[in-house]
Amino acid sequence: MTRILLDRNAVSTIKQKILPHRDRELRLLDKPNNLISPFLSIQEGNIGSQMKDKKEIEKLINQELILLKKFFKKAKIDIALSQQKELFINSFSEGMGTEKWNNYNDFLLVVNDLLYQPIAKIEQDTIKRSILKKANEFKVDLGHTIVICCLSTLYGCSFSRKILKFSPKNYNPYNALNDLITISRIAQIKAMAIEHNIKDKIEFFTFDKPLDDFFKNVTISSQKLVPNVGTEIEITFTNKLFPNLGKDEFIDFKKELSICITKQSSQ
Repeated sequence: MTRILLDRNAVSTIKQKILPHRDRELRLLDKPNNLISPFLSIQEGNIGSQMKDKKEIEKLINQELILLKKFFKKAKIDIALSQQKELFINSFSEGMGTEKWNNYNDFLLVVNDLLYQPIAKIEQDTIKRSILKKANEFKVDLGHTIVICCLSTLYGCSFSRKILKFSPKNYNPYNALNDLITISRIAQIKAMAIEHNIKDKIEFFTFDKPLDDFFKNVTISSQKLVPNVGTEIEITFTNKLFPNLGKDEFIDFKKELSICITKQSSQ
């Protein structure tokens, strides 16, 4: 069984019924050995901010499950969301997987001022140190996808910049945070599946090309549930995220980042 986690834009496509080419792509997922889940879509919410109201979350769960059951004829739908509704409602209302949301938000607001425009190569090392310093100040893990995406943007990655959508005025990190936290949420789902001996293959489906390109160059190398901590994950990434770095520079960059991560974790 393949468990396919739909991004919010995929669920929105089904609701709106105005993009035939996307509709056809979604129909390709309609296979008996697929299980379609709106888990990530519900976590992101539909109001442009984190959903806290339990009644609104319950309403969204019901709406999206009904929508998917009508759209997909052969694939199974993730009925666990309704079978254990109270558990999921409580988890979503408490911000499951977003315990450091304010830290991430404040970190991106600061980094926006550093990266809203491309940085000259001669200044990149200085800005890199500033980003790592700010991550430490805001208690953001240096190996988190949010930090990796910022560093990737610094070193010239166009799709990372499109994800973050930095702006000189009125920057709102909400959408970028939801996109980048998706990897942590997927890792959490994988860790829970391992703990409960569930053998499903887990995939993510999105129409967001920059996010899809980013995910293709990031791999969750390990994940585990840690009591009173949450999900600990390790990710690896390819040099395509850092186009301004040569081969040797990329190797040195990874070594430096690894040292910084080790130092941070020991503090």
